[in-house]
Amino acid sequence: MIPGAIMLRLCAGLCAVLFLVLRIAGEDTGQTRAGLRPAEAAITAARPMVPRAPPLPELPLVLPLVKAAPPEAPQTMRYVQADTVNLREGPSTEFAVVGQLLKGAMAQLLWTEGNGWAHIAAAGNGLTGYVAAELLSESAP
Repeated sequence: MIPGAIMLRLCAGLCAVLFLVLRIAGEDTGQTRAGLRPAEAAITAARPMVPRAPPLPELPLVLPLVKAAPPEAPQTMRYVQADTVNLREGPSTEFAVVGQLLKGAMAQLLWTEGNGWAHIAAAGNGLTGYVAAELLSESAP
């Protein structure tokens, strides 16, 4: 067994050696990772280019009366019945998914395709896309 005094000297010597090695070899010599180097060329701010507005057409002094537009047809709202429904770019599962709607989500029915897909506009987030019409209902779940 090693006596306590010898063990203490060995530990102190080891600490001193480690300190010297790290002090000499551990110094940064100016090398840095590529992501930490400053940019080589200064980036100058570009002047914003504002397009000129086209000239306005001359308006007559008296404008003709325009009939008011007829009131819009009431919106047809539908509710998602499945737990999660994929909102797609086109009326088929071959089209990419643009979003998802959860059960009970409200959407405006824009039209229905002949192949059983409905084109809808999701209420709240404004996404439009296609879902299988069988996954929608007129009443909330």
